[in-house]
Amino acid sequence: MDRKKFCEKSSAKKKMMSIELKREIIEKHEQGVRVVDLSRQYGRSTSMICTVFKQKESIKSVTPAKGLTQELTTEEIQELQSQ
Repeated sequence: MDRKKFCEKSSAKKKMMSIELKREIIEKHEQGVRVVDLSRQYGRSTSMICTVFKQKESIKSVTPAKGLTQELTTEEIQELQSQ
């Protein structure tokens, strides 16, 4: 009897979802889009989509951190360094 390798999928990387993406999925589901359609659209398993729905309240209450988007000129950088 041949032994099959069941661990071949273990090398797949876990896909992370941003808070914005989770909020978008929740919003679409509340508009009536089915879980199966959401999983196909975002390339995630139905289990992952359902987990997002289970955490809906905590996801809605979280404010994601934003990175700095302001660019400084060379003069402003020099001014900040001299202080």
